[in-house]
Amino acid sequence: MSDAPATQKVTADYVQAERRGVVLRVPMENITHFTFSHKYAGAHYAGGELILSMSLVTIEEIVGKKLVRISRSCLAMRQHLTLLEYDGLAGGGWVTAQSPHDPTKQIKLRVSRRELNPVKIAMGIKELKVPVTPHTFQGAPT
Repeated sequence: MSDAPATQKVTADYVQAERRGVVLRVPMENITHFTFSHKYAGAHYAGGELILSMSLVTIEEIVGKKLVRISRSCLAMRQHLTLLEYDGLAGGGWVTAQSPHDPTKQIKLRVSRRELNPVKIAMGIKELKVPVTPHTFQGAPT
């Protein structure tokens, strides 16, 4: 179990944390991705970021199949992934996450080479051919 403060809570339905002295509860469908840096996880949503003192592994265990790991330090919500760009030269790529409240806002997140295949499967892409130059693949909505 984590040593998270009482105001912090992650469930399959929402993320709750204190931000600027106010306890906020953000529905999970509004979260685009989670990042991890220096012992803290960040839950990113349209209104900013909630800081959580728990690991990505713990968040992954709680939230489950709604998330896909795209690198060691980032988990993305499957429902918001729209585009996978493969970088044949560096090996990995980029994934685009669509903001749930603003269709014009897109977030590009780095996909590690190690996590490229699981991301491809999560997005419903059947075959990923290695292009000579960076290439873009459209994921099917799930």
